[in-house]
Amino acid sequence: MKKIFYLKSNFNRKVQFRILTTIYKENNHLFVSKKPISKLAINHLSNFISSEKKWQKYIGNKGRVVKGKLIDGTIYYKFLNHKTLDTLIIDALSNKQLPLATQYFLSGINLIKNLPSRKINTYPSDKLNQYLKYFGVPPSPNQQYLDIANLDIVTDNLILDSKNNYYLDCGWLTNFPVEKKFVLYRYCLYSALKYRHLFQNYKNLDFSEFAYGELYFPTDWLARAFSSIEIKNDIKNYFLKEENFQAYIHIAKKKCKYIGCHQVTPKPILNAYDHLKHLKTSKHFKTWFFIQKVNNKFSYYLKKYIYLNLILLLNNKIISTFSPNEYL
Repeated sequence: MKKIFYLKSNFNRKVQFRILTTIYKENNHLFVSKKPISKLAINHLSNFISSEKKWQKYIGNKGRVVKGKLIDGTIYYKFLNHKTLDTLIIDALSNKQLPLATQYFLSGINLIKNLPSRKINTYPSDKLNQYLKYFGVPPSPNQQYLDIANLDIVTDNLILDSKNNYYLDCGWLTNFPVEKKFVLYRYCLYSALKYRHLFQNYKNLDFSEFAYGELYFPTDWLARAFSSIEIKNDIKNYFLKEENFQAYIHIAKKKCKYIGCHQVTPKPILNAYDHLKHLKTSKHFKTWFFIQKVNNKFSYYLKKYIYLNLILLLNNKIISTFSPNEYL
């Protein structure tokens, strides 16, 4: 019998990019599955398989991509029983082990810096339209570029151990060159966002304002990724690219006080609740009326938590164990 432990999807993305990720246990083994929420997302999901192969070929022996199998429109992965870099950093910061957390953070920085790259003085004209489609502003001249870039290199998607570096997600792999520094910027940005509540416990730590918002990051950590000149001159450009990339992915957006952190304007959750449209029994109609009441009463993130649990309850007869904090 299949037992689901985790269920997550981003309903704020455009319909063609919405993927449902599930962690479940079957026959005493854990698996991860990814499936499209709508027919429009099938093409996006099918690109995962080819992207995993391309990224493995690009990085060579510098790491190992966790590859999935596409079966009947769903991609299945074996669950790796290793802590992600994100979990290691959170554990270290929570236990007041700042040097250890810094070591873990820097391991991701070094991984990105060691990726194969080349200097591009004049950006290839045949790739320019694709670049602008993602990032909205022209590429930077005279920079080190990754010929293909994995934009999902963040601490959540990395497992680094003594034997190998594992990449867990290649959902956003470009087929055009991207600045290596921009990939570094995304790694730092999402670390700053993810751990900002833990940094508050370190009153004596020196912080720098990250770009142009109320988002602060340990000065020492930032200095390991960027020079002071780059922080002063280039970060704003990276922020604009990140903002445009988020606009490309999401249905709508409004600026957040955290630079690079994009709150999307939520449409009514019922529009995203495609899974239940086919359910027609009286029991499910009663559930639907309950959902409409929830829609008027609770906060957006709490609603998503309730709805996803309802999906599990209706489709799998159990309730998930994940927390609504996944969405905060």
